[in-house]
Amino acid sequence: MLKNIFASTTFVMALLVSPAAMADDIYASDLVVGADLTEDFDTKFGYVALTHSFNGDIRADGFVVKTAATYGHYSYDDGSMPGGVVDGYVSQGNLLGGYKVVEGDFAIWGLVGLDYNDLRLTPDEATSVFEGSNFGIKAVVEGELNSADTLYLHAIGEVSSIKDS
Repeated sequence: MLKNIFASTTFVMALLVSPAAMADDIYASDLVVGADLTEDFDTKFGYVALTHSFNGDIRADGFVVKTAATYGHYSYDDGSMPGGVVDGYVSQGNLLGGYKVVEGDFAIWGLVGLDYNDLRLTPDEATSVFEGSNFGIKAVVEGELNSADTLYLHAIGEVSSIKDS
């Protein structure tokens, strides 16, 4: 089950520190880079996303485009598999467009676009419905609250046509 959650959802909710959100300057784009490692480095995930606002101000109402990519490696125990351990390698990418609405310290936007997901398991696990390369359509709703000078809260909800995820 855990492998399918990683394969179908990049982030459900993230707490991010964004230089563009904290500065008084006006930026047309916002770049977010993140990584997640377990204590023994057995599980590793990296994330990069670029959002661009066509009106020249990422913190104002307007049309936006977003591209994001994720890559990760993880392992889990499975006594039914040879060696008892399955290694998973997942990569995801999407290109989305939509509209952002800003009201004071709160912003919300909806995006729709192309979704790509590739999952490789070693050894092969026949029961995984997500394994292999898949393309689909993704819809995203994002919200953010920027009420402090140093803290930026960002929530993301996603749904994809890839394997009904």
